[in-house]
Amino acid sequence: MESTTIYQLSTTTPLAASSDDIKESQLIELKKKIKPIILKISNPHEPDIGNIESKPYCIHYKINKENDLLIIVITNDKFPNQLALSYLSEIEDEFNHIYKNEITSFRERGEIIRPYQFMSFETFISKSKKIYSDSRAKDGLNDINNQLNDVKNIMNKNINDLLNRGENLNNLQDLSNSLKEQSFKYKKYAKKINWDLFIKQYTPLAVVALVVLLLIYRWFF
Repeated sequence: MESTTIYQLSTTTPLAASSDDIKESQLIELKKKIKPIILKISNPHEPDIGNIESKPYCIHYKINKENDLLIIVITNDKFPNQLALSYLSEIEDEFNHIYKNEITSFRERGEIIRPYQFMSFETFISKSKKIYSDSRAKDGLNDINNQLNDVKNIMNKNINDLLNRGENLNNLQDLSNSLKEQSFKYKKYAKKINWDLFIKQYTPLAVVALVVLLLIYRWFF
């Protein structure tokens, strides 16, 4: 994988790109001619997924009209198409996941996105290129998908753990409030029981005392 670039489809503005190590003259010349190729690819009558051979290279592309994106990767002409498509899909999904809301905010505010506005994405591009360019990858597309899925699963697990931690904190707060409420009810109930026991215990004595007082009253008065 020689080069990867993500464009805004409507303006052909490059949003992010790989840092290319290969400086072959043929690749440099091909990249100089990429503008008319992009205009051709952007034609509404062209398919959203495809490739254009320019030996010894091949330009693979994927268009996402909904999110106004065009992703292009240049590989050697022997690179498997299926592997290139998987790579393009991976780049597209991750870019949308990270920057979709930010791009929407730019659009809503009527602001123009500067060229290479999202070059921080180059880190993910480089890591993905390294995985897909592995010589073993050409014989093991499933291994690549498994590696990337493992990374995604770890990230999702971390996110879920954070969410669950927040949920547990909420549950703990609810439990604490419930315990306070139950404690208040218990104290109130305990006072009622103690009062009932007091009445039950001392009422007979009070009755006897009252009878004795009445008898004394009658006897002496």
